Amino acid sequence: GESSGSKTLHSRHLAEGAAGIGLSLALLLLIASLGFDRMVLRPLATLTQAVRRIGAGDHAVDLDSRRDDEIGELTRAFADMARRVHAHSMHLERMVAERTSDLADANARMRETHRKLTDSIRYASLIQTAILPDRLLRDHFRGQYFVLWRPRDVVGGDLYVYRADAQGCLFGVVDCAGHGVPGACMTMIAHAALEVALRDTPWSDPAGLLARVDAIARGILPGDDKSGRIATSMDMGLVHVDLHAGTVAFAGARMGLFWSDGGDCQSLPGSRRGLNDRKPGSYETSRAALRPGRTFYLASDGLLDQSGGEQGFGFGQRRFADWVAAHAALPLAAQKERLAETLDQYQGEHGQRDDITVLAFRFEDP
Repeated sequence: GESSGSKTLHSRHLAEGAAGIGLSLALLLLIASLGFDRMVLRPLATLTQAVRRIGAGDHAVDLDSRRDDEIGELTRAFADMARRVHAHSMHLERMVAERTSDLADANARMRETHRKLTDSIRYASLIQTAILPDRLLRDHFRGQYFVLWRPRDVVGGDLYVYRADAQGCLFGVVDCAGHGVPGACMTMIAHAALEVALRDTPWSDPAGLLARVDAIARGILPGDDKSGRIATSMDMGLVHVDLHAGTVAFAGARMGLFWSDGGDCQSLPGSRRGLNDRKPGSYETSRAALRPGRTFYLASDGLLDQSGGEQGFGFGQRRFADWVAAHAALPLAAQKERLAETLDQYQGEHGQRDDITVLAFRFEDP
């Protein structure tokens, strides 16, 4: 019995010892776990959260660490990188703000410059339109007429002319070198030269008028070598209608005259040299009969050279002559609409190459 009791006591002591050892191990594991959480997991969680904030654009994070181990070193390295990124981001933001401000200022200056240029061009267009004879034609011309005037830009280098007196009337189309603003400036010179020529040269002598305009233009425009590189020539066609004699007198400088009675189209060619060309040209006056219903046409080369069709070729004199033959019997208002439609269809997606002017007139009872 005594031996049995001692065994029981011994077993109890072993159990209590094992329980104590287990409890001690559990306590050590708890302490180790809490220490690992505080020393490793929490700093890593804080670092991970800081990485996410910085990735989202929030650089105002405090990652300073006084630890001397690897985690402390990693934390300080990342904090230094975050400060560098923040500084770089602020520098970039300042640069973007400065560039944005500069671009805004440049855009404002460009808008103001564009406004001034647009206003100037519109004013130039108003001046150019004022010298066109639309009111004279509308109020005083006794026959039918139409003018298709299409500057390539707001202003252009084409000009058309109409003058009338007791003897008859004078029609003209002028095509100056260039288009846009330079071409429009050239039309001012051409208009001034023609005005002078019309005062001292008989209207019934279109060739004489062309020669006179050529001489005046050469006196106005500089003739040095430098200006010789700039195109300042002019094409011009002038038609004088003598209502008493029933004749039409024509002279052209690189421009011809077309006419039709409603059947075939006929034409009178102009000289091969323009006005104010490198070498002076010689101009001759040709005549045709003025008959009731006969329609006459002057066209600048902007129409004849306009590219279009499937091959992109120019409209050309032959196509224009065919159009005249097919439409000359129509009223001139209808002809203008048909010509505009024909030109638009032929041009298609091709851009307008030059200024376009077509002037047509007809007397039903000369």
